[in-house]
Amino acid sequence: MALKEKLRERGSRVNKAKMRADQTIPSRVGLAVVGAGPHAAALVMRLLTRGKVLSDANGPLEGYRNSPKDVRDHLYKTPVDEFLKGSIVVIDRSGGWMLNWQRQYQAFGIKHLRSPESMHPDPYDHSALSVFAQKCKIENQFVTFEIAKSEQETKKHLQVRGRANGPNRGNRNGGRESFRGPYRLPSVDMFAKFSSHLIERAYGLNPLLREGAVTALTKLPGGSRSGFELTVLRPDGESTRITASNVVLARGPTAQRQIPEWARTLLNAAVSRKPVVCPVCGDTIQAPPSMSIAHAWDIIDGNATVGLSPTHQSSYSPFVQAAVPGDRVVVVGGGLTSAHLVLLLAERGICDIKLILRGSRKVKNFDLSLPWFGNDRWVKRQEFENATTPEKLRVIVGERQGGSITPELHAKVQALEAEGICEVIEYAQVRSAVWIEQNDGFIFEAEGNGAWEIMLDNDIDLMADKIWLATGSQQGVETDPLLKDLIKTHPIPIHRGLPELLPTLRWSPDVPLYLMGGLGALQLGPDATNLAGALRGALRISAELKQQLNE
Repeated sequence: MALKEKLRERGSRVNKAKMRADQTIPSRVGLAVVGAGPHAAALVMRLLTRGKVLSDANGPLEGYRNSPKDVRDHLYKTPVDEFLKGSIVVIDRSGGWMLNWQRQYQAFGIKHLRSPESMHPDPYDHSALSVFAQKCKIENQFVTFEIAKSEQETKKHLQVRGRANGPNRGNRNGGRESFRGPYRLPSVDMFAKFSSHLIERAYGLNPLLREGAVTALTKLPGGSRSGFELTVLRPDGESTRITASNVVLARGPTAQRQIPEWARTLLNAAVSRKPVVCPVCGDTIQAPPSMSIAHAWDIIDGNATVGLSPTHQSSYSPFVQAAVPGDRVVVVGGGLTSAHLVLLLAERGICDIKLILRGSRKVKNFDLSLPWFGNDRWVKRQEFENATTPEKLRVIVGERQGGSITPELHAKVQALEAEGICEVIEYAQVRSAVWIEQNDGFIFEAEGNGAWEIMLDNDIDLMADKIWLATGSQQGVETDPLLKDLIKTHPIPIHRGLPELLPTLRWSPDVPLYLMGGLGALQLGPDATNLAGALRGALRISAELKQQLNE
């Protein structure tokens, strides 16, 4: 064995022992990863893998590189770079790998992922999740579906276009195999077990994780090699500072809540319990009750207990516990989260639910159009990479379109409509909302101290006891508290909140900061927040980072 390898292994044993004995955050590291979700897991696994890894996350998936036996062996005997592992720390406020991800899925009662089985954090082989399911005898947890009729029309269009452009243009085989279907979606439980196996047994990532919240990120003087200083708030309430040569922000989309302007003042007033100026009449009125208005991520944040369904969680969310039979609840938003909130309310016996959509209902199996998921999605991605920045922005906005729901959820919401439990109001936006106290002379149908008077832009007025906002997340570097100083000291072009990063997702040549997730959309495409975006983001970052960490 070479001397370098011996030193690596010896250093690894020492570092690993120290990490197990001492969970304090080291004062200096080669790489600090902020966040411990799927994006962070995909990156760290790819960095630590010593063997060959999938080299093209955008390429065709018709064949796997390894045999099922090779994949099974990998799941239990993964060679990792222990020397490199000693230079990495992962910081997450939850204190657990993918814990926030699991909490959100559990809180909403989501049973299956929206991404196909080939989309997972393991860089070894696309079939790793499938092989794991076979070995654990849990293949019955996959959901298989055919392409919906409306999406078949899209497929037919692409087939025609492929033949018109020639046998090898637009897609392989003249368009006859544009999509892989039928698709298999893993259950949340299966994906969680698979991810836990990778983290705990295959790659051994638990010693890297530290519980804490990064509250400040400061670029140190001296060029790219000087790195950053991170301020970390520990669980005990004390703050500590660490120096990292490289930093990766791999936080989820919930980092910044998207709050409509009409609701911003009301939310702040409900939290502070201070009087607020009425946005309609300008008069000073009493603050609304603290549990009367909330954003979706606040509704499920923090108190969810992984492993329990929403109906069996007695205290997983004060906002949910405050919603009781007899309440009138208005849900604002048209994406997947809004549908899950409606179902959660119905489970709690609430029979007066209004769902407000600013447009029409969008029902899709995936959150993007099918060309982004088929065998030839690499063609779509190549077109995106070659496009101008304005064209990329149009693609990102056009594909997202304010969110969509799956056919399964759509059917459940329709059933609630048929029962008279839920009313869906399309092409409407909230113009204003005012909390009216009982003693203001108004008579309310339900008992209580007051109610919301909600005015829509289509001249519809609603009365409600609670407002739940499923208005998504805000992806913008200008409003990110960790990046506000960096924007001033090391400015780069920003387009509608999205930074123009280097192809490696690095901030700039002299700033060793890498952004994963939605903030990398100009480089990765409209699925930057998804598992597919996590895989491609890890692919882009890992090669450069691995070289730097080994220097």
